Amino acid sequence: MGSEHTQERPISVLVVDDNAIIRLGVRAALENSEEIASVLDTPNLAEAVEIVRRGETDAVLLDVRLAGSNGLDALPDLVEHASVLMLTHTDDPGSLGTAMARGASGYVVHGALGPRGIVAALRTCVAGGTVFAGLPVPWTPPEPRTVTPRATGTEGVTQQTEESRTARRTEGRGTPRRLTGREREVIEAIAQGLTNREIARRLFVTEKTVKNYVNNVFGKLGVSSRGEAIVCWLATRDSAA
Repeated sequence: MGSEHTQERPISVLVVDDNAIIRLGVRAALENSEEIASVLDTPNLAEAVEIVRRGETDAVLLDVRLAGSNGLDALPDLVEHASVLMLTHTDDPGSLGTAMARGASGYVVHGALGPRGIVAALRTCVAGGTVFAGLPVPWTPPEPRTVTPRATGTEGVTQQTEESRTARRTEGRGTPRRLTGREREVIEAIAQGLTNREIARRLFVTEKTVKNYVNNVFGKLGVSSRGEAIVCWLATRDSAA
């Protein structure tokens, strides 16, 4: 039996990385795959946003640290038009949590996947799944941190880090206590990177049924993306056990 992807159309990919060797190397590797229709590349975030807005790509491979900018800042604009898979050397929990909270479909550390693995990961993201590779295991969202400014004229005022803001965005959302047993199985499978089709096979239900469960989970957790759902689920499941 062939791969489940063989009947799906090839996808278009945009590689965003300021390191020309990495960017062009990834592009060359992807262009050798029959599952990839086209590959564009750019070291510039503004250009990346313009490309996805024109509808020229299905998925984006995005680095975190770019010259003079941060890939995470462009995520809200990019995810409106394409699936975004982070491909970076940065494996710190703060960047991971921010990426997922801002709508990334997955997070892969350089070297964790070969060319075929990256293609499969892109396929999974475009299909609505989530992919993690090369990260510390197990991963949970970072704890909120606060920093008190020094000699800025605002002594006594607490500044929130991005992790703290991310944590606050999850306050008031639903918790795993409100999820049914089946809904817990579905969100756990999503956190493992499974697509709706793969979840349906695991649970012996139709893909439409899985979509209904996913919608129910999103509603109960108060989220609108799989990335946000994963962050909320991992942040609260242990305390709700």
